Amino acid sequence: MSFENSDTNKPGTAEGREGIASVISSLQVGQQPSVHAFQDASGNSFHNTSITTVGGNLTQHINSGNPDAFLREKLNPILNPVRKLDTCMKGTRQQLLQDLCEWALNSQNTLAWIYGVAGTGKSAVAVTLAEKFRGMQDQITIALTFHCVKGQETSNPSLLVPTICYQLANVCPGYKEALIDLFNKDQSLIGSGIPLHEQFNLLSNVSLFQEFREKKIAIIIDGLDEWGKESDQKALVQGMADLTCQVQQLLIIITSRPFRTETMIELEGKVKKFDLSASYDASADIKLLVESSLQPTIHDIDKINKIVEKAQGLFIWAVVALEFIRKNVNEKEGVDKIITAVKGDSSVDHPYRGLDELYRLVLDKHFSETSNEKHFKKVMECILATMEPIPPSALKKMLETQNKNPSTTQAVLDNLKEVVFDRNGKLHYHLSFAEFLGNEKRSEKWVIKQEISHLKLFRACMNILEKELKFNICHLENSYVTNKGVTGPSICERVTKYVPAELQYSSVYWTSHMIKAKEYLTLKNDLDCALNFMNSKGMIYWIECLSVMEKISVIKFAVNDIKAWANFSKIMGILQEDIASEIAEEIQTFINSYSGAIVERSHWKLRLDKKTYKTIKEQEDCIEWEHG
Repeated sequence: MSFENSDTNKPGTAEGREGIASVISSLQVGQQPSVHAFQDASGNSFHNTSITTVGGNLTQHINSGNPDAFLREKLNPILNPVRKLDTCMKGTRQQLLQDLCEWALNSQNTLAWIYGVAGTGKSAVAVTLAEKFRGMQDQITIALTFHCVKGQETSNPSLLVPTICYQLANVCPGYKEALIDLFNKDQSLIGSGIPLHEQFNLLSNVSLFQEFREKKIAIIIDGLDEWGKESDQKALVQGMADLTCQVQQLLIIITSRPFRTETMIELEGKVKKFDLSASYDASADIKLLVESSLQPTIHDIDKINKIVEKAQGLFIWAVVALEFIRKNVNEKEGVDKIITAVKGDSSVDHPYRGLDELYRLVLDKHFSETSNEKHFKKVMECILATMEPIPPSALKKMLETQNKNPSTTQAVLDNLKEVVFDRNGKLHYHLSFAEFLGNEKRSEKWVIKQEISHLKLFRACMNILEKELKFNICHLENSYVTNKGVTGPSICERVTKYVPAELQYSSVYWTSHMIKAKEYLTLKNDLDCALNFMNSKGMIYWIECLSVMEKISVIKFAVNDIKAWANFSKIMGILQEDIASEIAEEIQTFINSYSGAIVERSHWKLRLDKKTYKTIKEQEDCIEWEHG
């Protein structure tokens, strides 16, 4: 994409509000005659054809006929919902995995439910089961493993069913054809934009599965209790139960905490249950984990048995305890502290009492001083509020905007290794730890109150976007090559090199934090910051950044967030004008009209006169964006 701002280009005066909407609304094709092909035509389809469309003042080259791209646009699936990698340690959970594989091959009931309290290893079972299925490719095709994580996009109720449908279409040609036909019949239909019950009625309708293959196809949904509301979870399970009763080739495996008794009774006979607490004693597996983790010099069978007993079937307890022991200078002393300091007297009413004691022991060890406690809470508050796991480098940058020294942040992280885990360069924590910190009765002085956490992260995102966004951020040499055609280095390599992790995160989630902080986003400085950014060329740079990241679908959700925030703020008297809503509408119209060109990175040339830039900060005589 190239932007040119010169006196010789006069696309006309934009009326009313100026800024980003003016930029978008006054687009003009550079040195192109005004030609209107198929003007006022409708109901036409062009397949496998390269088309140049003149939309307003923008020339757009669109390549159609790609069914996968069509379904991505219509379903808006999560393309990478597999974000948990921990597997069951070799030799553990063998009986459970064997039972699950036998069920998958032989049972007439093709919906399985694996349930247990937090920390019983459900996610590790899900990851390991997927590996098992991949080793049974002649009998089972694994279509999808979907890990629901509270607060992240995988917990969004509107995205799970469309993601399932998209992945099913990838492994079942007949289903793909039926799904494409469904969307062709109703061009207005967007899979992620309809209620859950309607998603089921349309996208999971039995009629779409008529050409389903004979080989069984497996879908694993992990952590359903972290997805949507309880009513959504109940509706999903019941819908899946009805679907599997009619489509026998479809295997669906769900993991979650136990549901309410009435829900479990309603599902009786429709689902095969695997109760991790009642049916599968984990003591022997936890003992194997402890024995393999402790140094041979401290293998005291009596002490090992005491550690296993205190774990009470919770793998997460054992993992935290073992890390605590490893971080002691003298591991024998660490073992003794675990045995003597943690009572581990959990009960049915308080299944996490022993785990809570362990968490307090860890935090008391590293952060007992008042100043250290303050630093811990500042860092952990940010980690808990992020919408997805982030690298330590991004965390440091975000906290640096809040005047937290990066070396202090690193020192806190170094002392959090028992409870915050580095997985492939990103920071993860167990849900039980977040729940512990969020409950004052359980965590006592360690409680972290998050009323304004999202406001702090919104400010951090704004700071990063304003400082780091720029035109042609990936240093592309020309504007005639699509993203996929960029070489030496590739577009992915350029994103890694030129788009830092904190900018990637901020580009995707700034509006998510804005909407979550809407009740606290009232100060003039914050409002001015938000509106000034929305009304600047930074928004165009933001679209460019999302494009090279292959995250254009984020814009639809961002627009909805902006509209919701603007509406709330106006109702509450925080905003007096409709500027934010108007900007959101302009962006939505722009993306709806030209998403194909943005996604494929076809050549655009936009000419902007100086009038257009009147209200844009840091006016420039000429902006050239080679590949936007």
